[in-house]
Amino acid sequence: EPIKEPYEPKVGDRFWNKDFEKSLKIIRIVEDLIVMKDYSEILNFCYLSTCDFLNELKNGNLTKIN
Repeated sequence: EPIKEPYEPKVGDRFWNKDFEKSLKIIRIVEDLIVMKDYSEILNFCYLSTCDFLNELKNGNLTKIN
């Protein structure tokens, strides 16, 4: 079975957030902080540490859509 490369967060990547039922886009990465913007009626920003972000991906709350 091939070893899956760990996902490396990149600006511009978009995700579906299962909890909030929203699409989020990474707009900035500052050291260990990932800043995401959501595309609903109300503009929101979401700040996650890289560790929390990767955990959200692993547990299925975030799904990459691009």
